[in-house]
Amino acid sequence: MSCLCNGSPEALLVCNGFKDAEYISLALVARKLHLNTVIVLEQEEELDTVIEISKKLDVRPIIGVRAKLRTKHSGHFGSTSGEKGKFGLTTKQILRVVKKLHEYGMLDCLQLLHFHIGSQIPSTSLLADGVGEAAQIYCELVRLGACMKVIDIGGGLGIDYDGSKSQDSDSSVGYSLQDYASAVVQAVRLVCDRKGVKHPVICSESGRAIVSHHSILVFEAVSTSSHDAPQISSHGLQCFFGAVD
Repeated sequence: MSCLCNGSPEALLVCNGFKDAEYISLALVARKLHLNTVIVLEQEEELDTVIEISKKLDVRPIIGVRAKLRTKHSGHFGSTSGEKGKFGLTTKQILRVVKKLHEYGMLDCLQLLHFHIGSQIPSTSLLADGVGEAAQIYCELVRLGACMKVIDIGGGLGIDYDGSKSQDSDSSVGYSLQDYASAVVQAVRLVCDRKGVKHPVICSESGRAIVSHHSILVFEAVSTSSHDAPQISSHGLQCFFGAVD
């Protein structure tokens, strides 16, 4: 925690995943230390714990919500996407969170929208669809009175492992880093401009893209062996089958 305090005061410390009371307490202590700590709600029940502990510690939390989008990544890595995904809140659940925060006078604490389409997103068209859908939710939260500031697009930035630059392969993607960034920014800008909403800060959690190139193993092949099957004549085959009979 002390090391984090020496970092940039503008850097986000995004706390997502499963959270128990101890986890939430630690995140709120970090907030008291003036870290830009955001507690992202992945389950609706987490909100009650955040409200209870924040009152005990006398600290105003920064809260985010993870949305379940309709946009679904149908590839090998898309099991966490779509409305039936394992993580996040449905639109109805997000509205209940907004209502409860309003009742407790804490709607200004809701500042971040998070989503995750799935790892290794194969194309920018799918990415743009998901980001555009999330931007619609973001703008609606602004309209409802939340002090929204950040869209966290989660992971998904893919790696061209096999060099094919194909969007039809689970081990490749059909875009560059610039293409990915442009698709995200354009999708957010189009929706926000249409709704008259101030452009948000955009952040990502592109873990695969960060760590996949961390090391490479290069070695020289010093020997080879052949396993070619021996040639068998038709006479040899006749003898073989005759012996079997």
